[in-house]
Amino acid sequence: MDELKKRLEKFIIKGATEDDCYGWKGSVCNRGYTRVSYKGISTGANRVMWMMHHGEIPRFHYVLNTCRNIACINPKHLCLSTSKRMPETEETKAKRRLFRARLVVDLPTKLVLGVKEQAAKRNITITKYLYGLIVRALALEASYEKKD
Repeated sequence: MDELKKRLEKFIIKGATEDDCYGWKGSVCNRGYTRVSYKGISTGANRVMWMMHHGEIPRFHYVLNTCRNIACINPKHLCLSTSKRMPETEETKAKRRLFRARLVVDLPTKLVLGVKEQAAKRNITITKYLYGLIVRALALEASYEKKD
């Protein structure tokens, strides 16, 4: 375990204080999660860090980041869970409600229909999915204009 600890320390970027997130200079998967070779198998660096500080991980448990930073491997920011997702806190619920409230904006019908008209003029086919993305982007833009 000491050899593994030395290997891990080469890749850790510690923050200014012990409570800051730790960065990772090592390998990451295509989704951004930290990876390290442990007993010849590519494993999440957060799992290895948990095992170094707390011992074995029980079956059917996941190591999650309380800071919600997937690249952080600070042992103080790690916790065990039987679920793959972090439980929602009041803070995250409030952020989600605020984001949804921003999207509830009355867009002028002319603006929404204008998207289809412009596409037809340019002989472009817009899928329902793309049309939905465009309308949501317009709603988001309008919500920011409304705030100012």
